[in-house]
Amino acid sequence: MTRWKYLLIVVVLFGQYGSTFLTHILPDSSEWIAWIGLICWLPMFLLAFSAFLRSRWKEVAIFGATWIVICLPIFGITEPLNWIERQGFRIHVSPIDEYLASNCELVEFVENGSKQTVGRCEGNWRRGLNFAVLYDTTGELALSKSQRTEEWKDAMRHFLDRNVLVDQDDRAVHLFDHFYIVAIALGEMQGG
Repeated sequence: MTRWKYLLIVVVLFGQYGSTFLTHILPDSSEWIAWIGLICWLPMFLLAFSAFLRSRWKEVAIFGATWIVICLPIFGITEPLNWIERQGFRIHVSPIDEYLASNCELVEFVENGSKQTVGRCEGNWRRGLNFAVLYDTTGELALSKSQRTEEWKDAMRHFLDRNVLVDQDDRAVHLFDHFYIVAIALGEMQGG
C-alpha cells in the first residue's frame, strides 16, 4: 500500500475518533474534522473495492479493518466513541473548580439534609441538536423520573422546560464525575 492510502485511512479514522475527542475542547474544529473524514469515506470505499477486484488481500484486510472500526457505532457499539469523548471532556473541564465557577450556572439546594448542587454549564449545536452539559451532584439526572425527589425537580426547573429534564427518563448520558450531557431539540428549548 502506498503512503497516501495510509494517510487516507488516518484521515477517515481521525475524522470520527479525533473529532469526537475534540467535541468539547474545540467544537467548531470538531465539526469540520468530522466532515472531512466523512468525505474521505468515498475514496476509501473505491480504493477498497479496487483492491478487492485486483486480489490485493493485504490491502483488502487493512481497508476492511478500518471499515469495521468506523462502523462500530452503526452496529450499536458506541462505548469506544463515548470513552474518547469523556477523555476530551475531562481535559476541557480541568481544573473542575475553575470550570464550574466560570462556565456553570449553579443552584444549591438541600435534599435529605445534605447540600446538593445542580446546574447548566454549556451547550453546543451538533446535527440540529443542542448538547447541554449539566452538573448534578445527586446523580438523579440519570435516574428514572419516579426516583427523583421534589427538591431536585424544583432545582432543575431553573434550567430547562420541565418535560426535558424532570419528566423524561433516559435523556442524560454520564460524562465524568458529576457531569452529564443531554441532547435537546430546538422545539424543547422553551425554558431556562
